[in-house]
Amino acid sequence: MNNVLNIDLQSNKYYNLSNDYIFKEVFGNKLLLKYLLKTCFNVSLDTFEFRNVELNKNNKYRYSPIVDFKIETDDTIYLVEMQNRNLYNMSERALFSFSRQCQNSLKPNDNFNNIKKIKILIFLNYRFYEDDNYQILGSNYKSYFSDKFEIKVYDILKRNDNLSKLIKIKSKEELDSLKLNKEESIIREYIKRFNMDSKVLLEIERRENIMYLEEIGLYNAREEGRKEGIEQGIEQGNISGKKEATREIILNLLKHNMSLEDISKVTNYSIEEIKQIEKDRK
Repeated sequence: MNNVLNIDLQSNKYYNLSNDYIFKEVFGNKLLLKYLLKTCFNVSLDTFEFRNVELNKNNKYRYSPIVDFKIETDDTIYLVEMQNRNLYNMSERALFSFSRQCQNSLKPNDNFNNIKKIKILIFLNYRFYEDDNYQILGSNYKSYFSDKFEIKVYDILKRNDNLSKLIKIKSKEELDSLKLNKEESIIREYIKRFNMDSKVLLEIERRENIMYLEEIGLYNAREEGRKEGIEQGIEQGNISGKKEATREIILNLLKHNMSLEDISKVTNYSIEEIKQIEKDRK
C-alpha cells in the first residue's frame, strides 16, 4: 500500500479559509494576518513575532492544546484559533491556555505584575449556544477582575462580511463572484492556488483523516492510554465485541487509503496485524 493518501482531484469539494492548512498558510503572511486581526477583532499590531504554537510541549499534563497562531508583542500574547467543530470544551480549553501562558510568561523569581496580557482570538464556525442571543464577555460592567485576560470571538455564522464569506465559500464560482479589496483579493488568489495544487490537496486530505480520528477518540490518546482512546471510538461491549469494532475501524481507514504506519500509530495494532486484517477481508 502506498504511504500517501489517494484523493480524487476532480472532487467537487472546494476548500476555503476554514480549512486548517489553508488558514495557516495564508495568514502565515504577516501583512495578511495583521489585516485579519484588525478587520475581525479590531486588534492593531505594528511589530510582532510568531511563536511555537505548541502551548505546553513538555508538561506532565495529558493535554497540550495547539492553536493556529501564537504571536507575541512586547506586552501581549495572542492565541489565534479557527474552531470548526464543537468539542464542548471551548471554555475549558481557554482556561487551560490562560493558565499555561501565565506561567510561561514569568521567569524564576519574577514579579506577578510582569505577567503579559493574554488575548485569545477565536474564529467560531459553529453554534456555541442554541440561543443566538449570547455574549462571550459582558460589556455593561464598570470594572473587570483583570485586564490581563481577554477572549474575543468572531462568530462566522452570524457575519456576512467578505472575510466570513471567504471562510464559508463552497466553489470557485462563488469565490470569483466576490467583490474584494486588495488584501482580500490576495487571500482569494491563495485559496485558488491551493485548490489547484495536488500536493496541497493530499496534505489537506491527510489532515482531515487525522481530524476524523480525533472525533472517534483515537488520535489524542497517548501511548499509555491508547486503549482507552480506542474504546471511545467503538461501541461498548465485551472484549470480543470491542476487538471486532476496532477491526471495522481499521478496515474503514484502509478503505480511505490511510497508510499502514498511520493506522498503526493511532490504533496500537502492529503493521503485521493490520495486514492480516486486510488479508482476512479478502
